[in-house]
Amino acid sequence: MPKEQNPLKKARRGEDNLQPEDESIGSESEASGRSSRRSSRHSSDQEPFLANDMIDLIFIEPDEKEFLVAAPQFTHQLFDEKDRLEEVTFMEAPEECRVSIHIRCADLKHMIGVPSGSNAIEQQQLLGCLKKALPAHAEVFLLHGKNAGDDNEDEQEEDQAYFDRLEKFAVETPERGRTKAGQNSSAECAAPGKLVHSFIQDGDNFEIYLASARDAGASELLHRAERIAMWFIETADSIDFSDERWQVLFLYRRCRQYIDAAGRKKTGEILSLAGYFTLFTFHNPFAGSKLRVCQALIFPHLQGRGLGRELLLYTYKMAYQDASISEITVEDPAPGFQSMRDSVDLEWLYQHNGHTRRMTSAALKHDDAEMVARKLKLTMLQGEYLAEIEQYAALLEQAEALGGSDSESGSKMLEETLKPLRLLVKRRLLRQFPDMKTLPKAKMQKELDTLYAEQQVRFEAGRKTRKRLFAISSQKPLDAEPRTANLYSAASQSPSPSKVPISDKTGLSKEKTYKAQVELDRQCVIKMKLSSPSKSV
Repeated sequence: MPKEQNPLKKARRGEDNLQPEDESIGSESEASGRSSRRSSRHSSDQEPFLANDMIDLIFIEPDEKEFLVAAPQFTHQLFDEKDRLEEVTFMEAPEECRVSIHIRCADLKHMIGVPSGSNAIEQQQLLGCLKKALPAHAEVFLLHGKNAGDDNEDEQEEDQAYFDRLEKFAVETPERGRTKAGQNSSAECAAPGKLVHSFIQDGDNFEIYLASARDAGASELLHRAERIAMWFIETADSIDFSDERWQVLFLYRRCRQYIDAAGRKKTGEILSLAGYFTLFTFHNPFAGSKLRVCQALIFPHLQGRGLGRELLLYTYKMAYQDASISEITVEDPAPGFQSMRDSVDLEWLYQHNGHTRRMTSAALKHDDAEMVARKLKLTMLQGEYLAEIEQYAALLEQAEALGGSDSESGSKMLEETLKPLRLLVKRRLLRQFPDMKTLPKAKMQKELDTLYAEQQVRFEAGRKTRKRLFAISSQKPLDAEPRTANLYSAASQSPSPSKVPISDKTGLSKEKTYKAQVELDRQCVIKMKLSSPSKSV
């Protein structure tokens, strides 16, 4: 799943400091600073040198004059030696080496320069580790660097050939680029699969293509993308794409310009890959098929722009329109992906139910969670989350309207308001994690308190999403294609006790009015029925 955004650096094409004896990308000050930090880390017995610190993943965009440099998040699958994870134990001075892996975003071809290390044996061992994350036919150069003798012209020429090749590699036409006339051209590029959705984000045009192994070029492109995923997804692995149950969504950015060999921007269209989702269908003709999102990756320099949201929303729409699919699941979602999933699920709910700002605590009850999950083709756990976040947000809004929680008395009333919901959430957590029931009572309660605190963070994030979505819907309708009728039953739409306004005309004091509302909400929550647990994620 997509991870946290990586800190990025930029290095201009054709910098004078890209010399064979300096195996770094970027300015000399950056290189020296990074080297000094590595030397300090490597000299410490408490902080062994990690492979993450010696590798640069350099993304080359067709329309960017600067290379975009990111650090990998995971290298343990490559460098794991006797459970030492990312430690580089076989090199004498790894802090003096720097691996540059260039990735051309237009076709995901790789070009890599492998530093010499202290000797040829170290270099070959390093290459052996790196090959696990390199696609077939990657261009690999074994550099000599500082080990090249002053009088060894052959080695110096080999190093210079790497930099000469890099300049051409960065501007080469992708192999699948074709004009309508069928001739090679950098002005147009065809993607494997079928164009299924397009959108504009921050002024850039993006396109989503749905592909399978039957589409020419899809298998090779996915193979290259999976190698990139190994650097950013902890358990990333290749799939058997020849299995017809697999599909992939490729996300492209359509570039209107590209950089030519002279470093000039030329007008012309070319597609540049921005990320992908792999999808697997579990066929069941009786209960309905399940569509699972397996690997999901947005390239690091494009993260934080809502592109993962667009891919997930399209996945939902695609599954919704397929009558044979009954549920959409996610395989072991990472925390960042789960956060995005929660936000998208709320948006998906509102698109289909036409919510307004007048939503109250009775608008979505746990009685409805199973029905909503079924109608939206979400898992039961996500349906319960939607019910819980609606209850949580509505109760907090009522508390704020009646004086907030700033004072001590306000905090106590707020705690009392949330108590029934807190108990319901803890019961759900016990169903979700049944092993906790075997713990001693005190330890079980402590674990539940920890998990509930995590859920509160999740609810707060959901509350912010609700506010954002309501703000958008007050200006214009949400993109609700396809839109359905109201998902709730007639009973759930009818006024309930907790929706009846308690005005000042009742003669009650503000505190008594608040307590009366708390009691009504408590009665409403008590009536909620807990649905049976689900194994779906």
